[in-house]
Amino acid sequence: MIPLNFVPFSLIGLSLAIFLGFRCVPRFDARWLLRFTWNRAATRCDRDADLLMAGVGVRC
Repeated sequence: MIPLNFVPFSLIGLSLAIFLGFRCVPRFDARWLLRFTWNRAATRCDRDADLLMAGVGVRC
């Protein structure tokens, strides 16, 4: 019997991914702000993905 840790997920029909995220929103004053977001999809294979987003915002 082969332990589950050594069987690739593609052989047993499972797919597992972990999603991590971090967000930072610094404000310059009462109206203006920046937003930085980092997200990562981590898998057991070599196909991890990062998504970086940045933007400027105004509050009314």
